[in-house]
This record gives sequence, C-alpha cells and structure tokens, in this order.
Amino acid sequence: MAIIYSYPKNTDILSTDVIVGTSTRVVNGKRRNVTKNFEVSSIAEFYNETSSIAITGQNNFFFQNNIALGRKPGSLSFVAGGGTGTNFNSITTIRISKFATSGNLMIDYINTFIDQAIIIAQADDLNNFGIYKFISITQSIGEPNFYDIVIEAVNANGSIQEDKFYGFAIYPGFVNPNINPGSDINLTTTGSSGPATFISGTLNIPIYSNLPIRRNLQDGNINYCGYAPFGSLESEAVWTITKITVALNGSVTTTVSNNVTWTSVPF
Repeated sequence: MAIIYSYPKNTDILSTDVIVGTSTRVVNGKRRNVTKNFEVSSIAEFYNETSSIAITGQNNFFFQNNIALGRKPGSLSFVAGGGTGTNFNSITTIRISKFATSGNLMIDYINTFIDQAIIIAQADDLNNFGIYKFISITQSIGEPNFYDIVIEAVNANGSIQEDKFYGFAIYPGFVNPNINPGSDINLTTTGSSGPATFISGTLNIPIYSNLPIRRNLQDGNINYCGYAPFGSLESEAVWTITKITVALNGSVTTTVSNNVTWTSVPF
C-alpha cells in the first residue's frame, strides 16, 4: 500500500464510497482493533441514529412500529403502536421518548415547543416531512419515560416509516398562509396633529403560526378588538371580540363576546 498522501483527492463524494478505518470491539475484556472499510452512507446513518453531530434546536428519534416488547429510548411511536406508512398530514398524536437517540434527556427542551410550529422530517429524505402546530404535551402515566404530544398538521408530504430516523425541531420559517407577504399595508389614520391613530385595516406581513389572528375596528365612540385561532375565517364563529365603549363623560364600558364572527362587527 502506497503512502496515504500519494493518493489523489476526491471532491466528488458518493454515498457508496468507502473509507479505510479502524473498527474497535471489546472481546473478553480486551479491545480489538480491526482494519475495515466504512461506506460513507453507513457513516451518515450512524450520525443520524446517534445525533453525534449536534444541530442546535434539532433532536433525532426513530419511529418504532412494533411495541410488543416495550418502547425503546430514543423512539417515537403511536400510542397503540403500529402505524407505519401513516401519512404525515393524518398524525394528530404521537408518543415520544424523553431521551433522543443520542441518549440525552430532551424533555425539558421539548416542553418549550408548546404553541410553536415544529417539523418532523426523515433524516435521510427531507422531502418526507410534516409541519405542525405543537398543541400540548402530557406525560404517560403507564410509561413515565414517554410523553404524548398533540399536534395539528399544517403542511406535510409523505408518510412515517418503520425504523427510520426523524429530526424533531422548531420550524421558524412557517407563516400564516392567510396573510399575503408583500401586499400593501392598508391603514386608516385620523387627526391633523400629534401621532396618527390606527383605526382599521389589515396589516399584510408574515405572522408566525403560533400567533392568533387579530382585528381592530373603530366605529364612532366604540372600538372593537378581536382575535381568533390561526387559520380562522372572519365568517367563522370562533372569534373573541372585546367591545370598548367610551361615553361622553369619559367613562368606559367593556363587554366581551365569545364564539362570534368578525363579520358581525359592528354590533
């Protein structure tokens, strides 16, 4: 075998390429070093399985289909088990280990995901993914090392597959599809001096999915402030509207109406 540096460098790396290295095994209490070939795809799979390369905000888990012998640390699965091939857009609840595949305790970090947008994506095929709103997390009574997560699908492609590894992370790029980024900002102002006052209109800028939709309207001495869950239509009876009335003597009356439509304003 020639001196290593005498071989040409390869800049066109393929997943089927092999690297010469040393495999370490402990046999009868003694470490054995054996020279072997390591395929690049196998090295990548090892990193995916063990989360050996840290990516801030991402944790890896594998999907466990068969739970007959118990759930494994580092797994995510359905509460009743099974489910391989389930479309990502059909997933609403999943049971997850409090440990990632790296063995690190992750549950305290995952608890911060509530009301955030998250992504679950297959490590070796990122086109197989689901983007969700993270609704809630509850510790399993019968399996205290696992937690049940309730999620709401927002966008997805493909399906979850047995023994595949999945990155689990906050998804910061998602915006409210009901808002049209780049549209004109429509504002109405009043008064000829002093600071302008926002009266009504829609501010068309990207809004992250964990924020509710908000509306404001002024009608004479009455101001209406409304909000609804992300993705709601103005005609849906899911709005909470606060009606603020300012009398001539300066007194203020506030009433709150729940489960009404924004299109009913003013009332």
